Amino acid sequence: MSSTNLDGFIYTTQLAVKQMLSQKSGGSVVSITTSIVDHPLADFTASVPMITKGGINAISRSLAMEYAPQGIRVNVVAPGVVDTPLHKNSPKEFLRTLSPLGQVSSARTSRRPSSISPRRARSPARCCTLTAARIWSVVM
Repeated sequence: MSSTNLDGFIYTTQLAVKQMLSQKSGGSVVSITTSIVDHPLADFTASVPMITKGGINAISRSLAMEYAPQGIRVNVVAPGVVDTPLHKNSPKEFLRTLSPLGQVSSARTSRRPSSISPRRARSPARCCTLTAARIWSVVM
C-alpha cells in the first residue's frame, strides 16, 4: 500500500509539474488524503496507511512552496467518513456521529463534482487561485 500511495503520488506529480513548467502557465495538483491523518481514532487500526497519507500531506505542502513562484498550486482533499473495508467492523451509527451531516458516504457511490453542493465542497483547482497549499476537508 505504501508503494502505491507514495510512488503513485510522486511519479504522477513529477510528470504533471514537468508539463506545467514547460507550458509556463501554472496549474494545480490536487491529491486525495484522509481526515484520519489529522484526527486519528482509537477504533481504526490504520497506522501504516496514515504514514503514507501523512507523507502526501507533508510533501504537498513542500511542493506548494517550491513551485508557488511558477504559479503551480498543490492542494490535498481529505474526504469525510467513507464506508470502506477499513470501517468493516465499525458500527454504522458510530460512523455517522463522525460526520457533521450525520451520514456516511459509500465508496461504491460515485459523485460527479456537479452533484456536490458548493457549500459542502469547493474545487481547490478553481477557488484557490491565491492559496499555495491547503488540506481541504470535505464533508460528503
